[in-house]
Amino acid sequence: MKYVLLTQGQGAQFVHMGKDFHDNFPIFKQTMEEAEDTTCLSIRKWIYEGSQESLSDTDKSQLSIYATTIAIYNVLNEICPYIEFSTGLGLSLGEYSVLTIAKSLPFKEGLKLVRCRGELMQEAAIAHPGRMAAILGLSSDEIAKHLVGTAVLANLNTLSQTVISGSAEDIELTTQNLKNNGAKRVVPLDVRGAFHSSLMQTAFDKFDPLVQATDFKKPNFDVIMNANAKPENDPARIKNLLSRQLVSSVLLSDSIRAAGSAATYLELGPGTVVKGLVQKNLEAQVLSVNTVKDLKEFEVCAHL
Repeated sequence: MKYVLLTQGQGAQFVHMGKDFHDNFPIFKQTMEEAEDTTCLSIRKWIYEGSQESLSDTDKSQLSIYATTIAIYNVLNEICPYIEFSTGLGLSLGEYSVLTIAKSLPFKEGLKLVRCRGELMQEAAIAHPGRMAAILGLSSDEIAKHLVGTAVLANLNTLSQTVISGSAEDIELTTQNLKNNGAKRVVPLDVRGAFHSSLMQTAFDKFDPLVQATDFKKPNFDVIMNANAKPENDPARIKNLLSRQLVSSVLLSDSIRAAGSAATYLELGPGTVVKGLVQKNLEAQVLSVNTVKDLKEFEVCAHL
């Protein structure tokens, strides 16, 4: 059986994520050591000894999630080397994890890009402060009618859950409009910037040349890209879409539907955010491996 690979985006981070793998599997520890050696940063201290507030800083959370996800995959690959993927889908930052697992983006190059991405996004967020919020109970078309100023549709997660992004003032005005026009709930996101909006343009301008200069290979399986919700395997197109994602909407709902309900999904990395979003879009089987307990349960199921 081939699975549709799912990986997490920023916001999924939490202190001690992956610690049970670190304590039980040498390959996990080796992967995290490689991440620290490549970046010259104390990633494990951020995760295992730091605070949730500190780990939520964009430059720390992105590297931490990416390294942890690849380390979990390496454990899975060691325990279940027969596992194959037909397609991959990562939420925002998660695209880098998918591309690395698909052998398109080498881990060391991925670390360099993710580090720069996080730092540039944080830099842009400081220069152009903003916020993001999830809106529940309204369609994206209904939300679009009430956007104010810099506010845009950042993540189209389900038919009734959309994330908006923009300056703090514009998000405040927009959310008030939406509450007055039928929104069931507004949930501020645990991120430090207006991602996937025009406020990230300075990050895009500096980041795109770095992506274009990186050698991507043709992936071992198609990757459904956030920016167009279509399966891609051409390295040049993947690079363009990967960069564009910084300032464009994440078409997650359309991406999930492109993968289809007939597939069995396998989510890797901290938390189960993407699993929940898949299940809100489709009636599909979604398995997760983000703890050692999950791995043991998956290993039993995979052999049945």
